[in-house]
Amino acid sequence: LVLVAGPLIYLRSLAALRQAAARSPSTSPSPHQRMQVRTAVALAIGIQVVGLVLTGIGMSWLKHYIDTAGQTRFDRGAERIESEIVRRFNHPLLGLKGARGAFAMREGFDRSAFRAYVDSHNLPIEFPGVLGFGYIERVARADLQAFVDVERADGAPDFAVKTQGHAPDLFVIKYIEPLAANRPALGFDVGQEAVRREAAERAVATGQPALTGTIALVQSGVHSKEFLYFLPVYRRAATAANGRSDTLAGLLYAPFTAVDLLQGVIPANDPLFDFELFEGDGTRAEQLIYDADG
Repeated sequence: LVLVAGPLIYLRSLAALRQAAARSPSTSPSPHQRMQVRTAVALAIGIQVVGLVLTGIGMSWLKHYIDTAGQTRFDRGAERIESEIVRRFNHPLLGLKGARGAFAMREGFDRSAFRAYVDSHNLPIEFPGVLGFGYIERVARADLQAFVDVERADGAPDFAVKTQGHAPDLFVIKYIEPLAANRPALGFDVGQEAVRREAAERAVATGQPALTGTIALVQSGVHSKEFLYFLPVYRRAATAANGRSDTLAGLLYAPFTAVDLLQGVIPANDPLFDFELFEGDGTRAEQLIYDADG
């Protein structure tokens, strides 16, 4: 409005001057008339300058307000997304820790007890992205045949170990439930492959949960970005020195897929956010784990 009003005031001043000149063509404009014209022109210019300055200040404040509000929203959204990603990656541990508690109460698992524990959960609802829960036993290669015989006698007559290489010990998947969807993984030696073995040995060495890098699960049938979570479990045995001692019994584990685990991190009604999750520095396409918008 200021930009429009300024020129109009100026033009009206010129029109008034012409009318005055037309009424008195033989006389020059009086000093008073000239002063009126100068005042009108100065007023027009002044209004425009002041208006532009005020407009610029207002635009600058509004831009700062919008930028600050947008940055605040982004920071909060990014923090929420990061927290949700961490929560979802840690969520399978709830099931593993529950199994560890059941293991401690029973002083171990047999096949039917482990199946009953997993069947007590609704995996798609309680643990989205988790394909099942399993139990891994560390077996010396020299004792492999005896281990297989025991498993076949424990309700798994077709149990067989799938391994390669010559490592002195194996990390064999002893139980995996639900079995129908995970049968290819039963008897698989996770210690035969470097990424899986590193995480398994890290869990054993630290006594803490350990997550693998990205792998392709043998039971999924697709080359997706998938992971294993390991949680060591221990048996307690009496010792002469301190009365109790923890000895490794095995590893509880959960296989899961990143696509299913992270689905819906960004609500469908919030199109302003997008994220990609990478393993590593994100400089190579193959490091991409998940792309929220596909």
